[in-house]
Amino acid sequence: MAKKKPTVLIADDEENVRLLLKEILEEEAFVIEARTGREAVDIARINKPHVIFLDIRMPGMDGIEALKHLKKSLPNTPVIMLTAYGDADHTIAAMKEGAFEYIEKPFDIENILNTFHKALSYRESLKEVTIISPETDHQNAILVGRSPAMKEIFKIIGKIAESPVNILITGESGVGKEHIARSIHQVSSRSDKPFVHIPCSSITEETIESGEIEEKIISANGGTVLFDEVGDLNLTAQGYLLPIIGEKVIHKEGKDIPLDVRFIGTSSELPDSLISTKKLRKDFLFRLNVVHIHIPPLRERKEDIPDLVFYFIAKYSKAYGTTIKGITKQAMDMLMAYDFPGNVRELENIIARAIAMSRGPYIDIHTLPTEIMKKGDKVESIHEEEPSPQSTLTIPQGEFTSLKDIVRQVERETIINALKQCGGNKTEAAKKLGISRQALFKKIKEYGITDDDIMQ
Repeated sequence: MAKKKPTVLIADDEENVRLLLKEILEEEAFVIEARTGREAVDIARINKPHVIFLDIRMPGMDGIEALKHLKKSLPNTPVIMLTAYGDADHTIAAMKEGAFEYIEKPFDIENILNTFHKALSYRESLKEVTIISPETDHQNAILVGRSPAMKEIFKIIGKIAESPVNILITGESGVGKEHIARSIHQVSSRSDKPFVHIPCSSITEETIESGEIEEKIISANGGTVLFDEVGDLNLTAQGYLLPIIGEKVIHKEGKDIPLDVRFIGTSSELPDSLISTKKLRKDFLFRLNVVHIHIPPLRERKEDIPDLVFYFIAKYSKAYGTTIKGITKQAMDMLMAYDFPGNVRELENIIARAIAMSRGPYIDIHTLPTEIMKKGDKVESIHEEEPSPQSTLTIPQGEFTSLKDIVRQVERETIINALKQCGGNKTEAAKKLGISRQALFKKIKEYGITDDDIMQ
C-alpha cells in the first residue's frame, strides 16, 4: 500500500509564487492554496495541513497576524514564513510568534525541499512525546537522580545532614559537586544560615594577609563554607587553613574565635591522586576528608538523564517565562545516546538553549546541538549486494566524436537508471546521485530526458 502524501498549504497573494512552490512540492505532498492570511487560517482549520508556507506580506490579515491564529488552532503544525523583505524586524517577529523557519525570495529549490522535510520530521517527532509527570514536582526538587550511585549519595546526605562533619566531594568537572554541597546545606538545620563559596585559587598570601579569607569564613558562622577545587591550594594556604578546618577555630590578634561551620571541599581528582601528585598535604586531606562523596560522571549513570532533563525544563521554563510541556521521544533518545563529556553542566546548558530556541511546547531534535544529533543517528548496517543491471554502467557502443560525448552519454544513462530505480521520484533520484534536485532538473532538461525514457 502506497504511503499517503502529506498535505501542504501554500499561502501567498502572488499566483506565480504559489505555482512555483506547487511545482517544487507536488511530488512530495498534496498541495492546497490560499491567497490571503484570512483564507489561510480558515483553510488550515478545515484541512489541518502537515506543513504551511505563509507569505509575510498579504492584503488584509498579514502573515504575522495569520501566524498568531494558526499557532493557536494548530500548535503542532510547522509554519514556514516567506518574504521578499529580508529585514531583521520581520525575522524576529516571525520567530517570536512560533514560526518554524523563515525563507527569503527568490527561492532556492533545494532549500525549500530541505526545509519542508525538516518541518515534516519535526511534526512526526511530536507524535511521541515524553511529558513531565504531574506527580513529580521537578521545579522544587533539591536532589535529582534515580541511579543506584545517586541513591547512595542521597542516603549519605540524609545521615550527615545534621552533623557538622567535614566533607570532601569529588568527581569530574561538571558533575554537580557544588550542587551537592548546596543541597547538603539546604536539607540541614543550617539552611537559614550563610553558604559561603570560596574558590581555592583565590586563597593566596595576599588575601590571607589582608584578612579577606578570615572575614569570609567568620561571615559563614552557623552555616557552611565551600572550598572549591582544593587541589588549587598552595602549601601556604593549606598550612593556614589546617587549624581552621581541624579545630574549627580562628586565631586572631591573640584570641581564639570559635567557629560553628561545616567545611566542604570539592575536587576533580580522587583523594589518592591528590596525595600522590603532592597537591595536598596528607594532614590537610585527612582533616577535610572525614566523609567522602564521589559523584560518577553522567555517562556512567544515564538513567539519571530523564529526571535531570525535566528538572532543567522546569527551572528554565520559569526563568525564561515559557511553557515547555516536555520533550519528544526522539530528542530524549538522542540525549540518552550521548556521552556528555561536560557532564550535568553540559546537559543543563543544552536544555537551557533548547528552551530558548524551541518553536513549540516541546523540546525536539531541531533544538539540540549538532554533535548530539550526529551521535544519536542510527548507523545502518551495509550489506553487499549483487549489482543489478540498472546499477551497472557500461561504455556505450557506436560512433563518438570525442571523450566528452561518451561522458555525456554515460551521464544521461546514469540519470535515467536512477530515475527508474526511484520510480520517477526526482527527489529520491537526486539523493541517489548525490546532487541537488535543482541540478537534476537542469540535467534532465539538458539531456532531453522524458517520461518515456524512464518508463522503458
